[in-house]
Amino acid sequence: MARTERSKQKAREKAKKKSQSRKDARKRQHKSALKAVKAPLSEVAANWDWSECFASEDWHDRGARVRAFAVRSHETGARTAAIFDIDLDRGGVVGVDLMQGAHPGEIQNEVIRISSDKPLMVVDPGVVLALIQAAQRRALDTGAEDHKDLQKALEIFGETAPDKIKVLTGSESDPGDDPEPESEGLWTRLKRSFGS
Repeated sequence: MARTERSKQKAREKAKKKSQSRKDARKRQHKSALKAVKAPLSEVAANWDWSECFASEDWHDRGARVRAFAVRSHETGARTAAIFDIDLDRGGVVGVDLMQGAHPGEIQNEVIRISSDKPLMVVDPGVVLALIQAAQRRALDTGAEDHKDLQKALEIFGETAPDKIKVLTGSESDPGDDPEPESEGLWTRLKRSFGS
């Protein structure tokens, strides 16, 4: 009889420890999620993985008005997105929105909302950065100014390099002078790797 009582007591203690362990894990996860919400963009760029990024389907058209998302994801599931409104006609980034520490569903809802006006497609983060840089080069010709929050939002890219893509800026009557990206063949890559 006493042995059965001891077994029951041990089982209760084991269940209590398990319950406390689960509570502690939830607390740690909650603290980590709260920290993620408040993380500065420089920390996001350094420590978070890239998530799906998006750009308007017509980004390759001359002088398009492009909406683009650069999105990073945290291990807790939180997402941080920089959303850019890019003017490839006059040049410059005319709008910037930041969604820091957002739930994945919040980002998806914003993608759906913007897609209802202008269809979006999944792109590499380097494409988003290349579009921004092309718009900035065009702005030098036209005198257009970038949105006041652009420099802060660009921190999300960290060390990411822009993709080498052709971006058509300007209009048909006033085409932009965006240089063709240099194609890099095998010979060029070999020469560079050997320091030639």
